Amino acid sequence: MALKLKVSSCVTNNCSQLTITDVTGLYNATLNLYGWNQPDDVDTRDATSAATISLTIGGTTLDYDVVTQLVTVPTTQEDTELVTIDIADFGLTSIPDGLYTITYNVTVGGEEYTITKTGLSTCAAQCCIDNRFKQFPDKLAACCNQCEEAEFIKETYIGQALIDGLHYAYLCGNLSVINKNLTRIQRICGNIDCGCN
Repeated sequence: MALKLKVSSCVTNNCSQLTITDVTGLYNATLNLYGWNQPDDVDTRDATSAATISLTIGGTTLDYDVVTQLVTVPTTQEDTELVTIDIADFGLTSIPDGLYTITYNVTVGGEEYTITKTGLSTCAAQCCIDNRFKQFPDKLAACCNQCEEAEFIKETYIGQALIDGLHYAYLCGNLSVINKNLTRIQRICGNIDCGCN
């Protein structure tokens, strides 16, 4: 049997950090044949020579050494938080909308194991649409231009539907529509300063 790494990512701290976790899990003869601590002892504690996370955002790649986090994990623990990355490391204040790439590489007993995973961020887009929803009471109370109000409401709901659609497309592996839909959301948000940058 061989180890098959699994990794997950989570956007945290108002979109300024990305937490990356090893979710490979422990070996189980019926539920997880390719997990850690297999009968041939592919153990997290043996990952002493190399364990790295590489994060690519907007064409820039930074590497993070995660050996220490991996080798100190109790053997009964399923998920291991590997690293929380400050997006400031990339010279940014928040994770930009779109796809990012995580490469997780571990060397155990002379064997190298690697997984590359694509993640999706919609931080700025969601912030913009949330702020548009917050404007509904004032827009509706003004009663100045019902056509303008209706258009504003319609575009806001379209923006939220596009964001929801992006997440479903991502889950289904339909990555080709993501940039197109992000561009449409940005057009909806283009005339409003949402304070999300």
